[in-house]
Amino acid sequence: MNLLEASEKVENFKRAFSDLETKLSNAVGQRVLAVENSVGRHGITTMRRLGVLRSHWRFVPYKASEIDNKLAALKIIEPEKSFGHNFVLPMDRYAEYSDNGYTGPEWKLKEGQIIIPPYDFSRFGQNAEYSLGKDGCFSTALRISKPALEFHTGEDVELFFRFNNAISRYRQKNLQETAEFLKNRSDNERWMDLSYVEALDLLGLPAPKDFREKYDARVLDDRIKIVKELYELSVKEPQLKNDIERITKNCKGSPYEGDEVFVTAKQRGQLGDVYSERGRFLEKAVQLGINDWNERVDLAPGLSVVASEFLKGVQEYHSKIILKQAERN
Repeated sequence: MNLLEASEKVENFKRAFSDLETKLSNAVGQRVLAVENSVGRHGITTMRRLGVLRSHWRFVPYKASEIDNKLAALKIIEPEKSFGHNFVLPMDRYAEYSDNGYTGPEWKLKEGQIIIPPYDFSRFGQNAEYSLGKDGCFSTALRISKPALEFHTGEDVELFFRFNNAISRYRQKNLQETAEFLKNRSDNERWMDLSYVEALDLLGLPAPKDFREKYDARVLDDRIKIVKELYELSVKEPQLKNDIERITKNCKGSPYEGDEVFVTAKQRGQLGDVYSERGRFLEKAVQLGINDWNERVDLAPGLSVVASEFLKGVQEYHSKIILKQAERN
């Protein structure tokens, strides 16, 4: 980085921080959203932290750990990543969302205040940029750029979750300009990030009416889908077991006798997939609260079940299957 670039970087930070001071000074008692974007192996990864600002923001000296000092001394990390001041947003608790490109993103409740380490805060006013097909002919067209660190307060928090998904399509516009551009369009609801409701539920805060209605409708659809998927697997499992038994019997007295495991490898693999899929669906069912959902779901003509009772039965059966497999191994 040359002197001109460094000077421009400092000026960008000063301007951005001046605006941030004003924004946060007026946000005590309001919702505050901190968004960190960084470049990872699979593109831009995101961390969002949402809470209610209890008092004025502050800088707190960062205490470098012994490991930090050793890494800095060995030049494994840059010294500025270890020393400086944390940027602190005082809160009682906050909801955190992390999408690291490896695990599925979800909101989790964290106790305490939002703390942004010195190196991460030094990226404020800069962009995180990632090019798909780097060095290829499409690299410029597919460049993704997001603010490395941004803060939203008050009504802008709702705007973020209502329109942020659309910003990549309107790169020349900021959040407020995008919201103004899209608010009267008939399809503006398709940009809504309904995970906002999950964060607010964790914090015990009310969600906007349209967010709540759409979120509840999506949860209902997901619950019905999961129950039906579990039912279809319960039908498929005995069919595969019967196929394996039939093929095994037919092998007796034939050239394939003694090779039954090989001959039925396809069906056994499909049966293993049934067990794996059922385990994933059961985990999702618990996340969706189906174990406490006492509504009836139609599974087939003339067949309906109470969702919570059906789930309990599937869980008990699946546990027995897993236990038998463990005993055999």
